[in-house]
Amino acid sequence: MQRRELDNPWVPETWEAVEARIEDDSQASDVSPLDEDDSGSRWLWRGYEIVLQPGEAEGYLLNMQAPDPRLFVCWRPEGDVAKPAMVTVSYGEAARWVDASENVDGVPIPAEMAPVVRQFAERHYRREPKRKRR
Repeated sequence: MQRRELDNPWVPETWEAVEARIEDDSQASDVSPLDEDDSGSRWLWRGYEIVLQPGEAEGYLLNMQAPDPRLFVCWRPEGDVAKPAMVTVSYGEAARWVDASENVDGVPIPAEMAPVVRQFAERHYRREPKRKRR
């Protein structure tokens, strides 16, 4: 997560998700400050897991077929920082979060994650049968 200072008397700062990493470090704390300067700061939040669900296969496939596949981060202000609440690779799930007025940012999906998601989506996606029109 990145915080940027704004030159605005009503909104002093803005937060956004900027990067996702795959780490295998279960001993790490939940959050680590990465860097800070006069223009803002960056924070690394750990401990998030993506569990692929067959019912979301269409949303995964739509994301993986896009020119720039994304990992979507739903985040909420918590005290002086913005904390990710949930992460997904499903367009549908991210759209539902946006419809619920959540803060959602898309970041580039880690390269090693994309083929796993694509294979899962292709294996589980079932096109809905066409219905007869009257």
